[in-house]
Amino acid sequence: MKIYLKWAVFLTAVSIVLMLVFYFAGMSDNPDAGWTKWVGWLVMLVFLFLGVREKKMEDPANFTFAKGWVATFMICLFTGIFMAVWMYVYASFIDPEMIDMQMKLARMSMAANPNISKDQAEQALKMTSFFISPAGFAITMIIGNIIFGAIAGLIISPIVKAVGGKGETPAEPQPGM
Repeated sequence: MKIYLKWAVFLTAVSIVLMLVFYFAGMSDNPDAGWTKWVGWLVMLVFLFLGVREKKMEDPANFTFAKGWVATFMICLFTGIFMAVWMYVYASFIDPEMIDMQMKLARMSMAANPNISKDQAEQALKMTSFFISPAGFAITMIIGNIIFGAIAGLIISPIVKAVGGKGETPAEPQPGM
């Protein structure tokens, strides 16, 4: 199995477990539990680092910034695809109330904005309703992961190149042995 695919599966599995733990603990729709998003980002960064580090360990002498960036991007791309399927299932069957809550928050936000007329708010809510749907969540999951992967690769790749393990180099024979 390709390294990026393996780490995408690991990251997806851990992300799904975290989402379910937060859901069953009642934290998924709790505005005071915003820290749970930071846990997800931290887990993602750790898994990306480990995946790129494994890519480097395949051939440490030939590891380049570009190889690290591609590995990061590919892990994020496949995680985005897998998580899109999961988000569709999650928003459709496990936590469909999430959609109603998000739409309620969008309505409240638009109503609180004095610069938006009632007609503009209704038009914006029509557009918003697509993105606040199982399909919309799935699409934004893929797009978000692609963008995040492109940016994260710029940061993670040079870090792994510098400190992500040096690999083993063959020992040179000692004279006289």
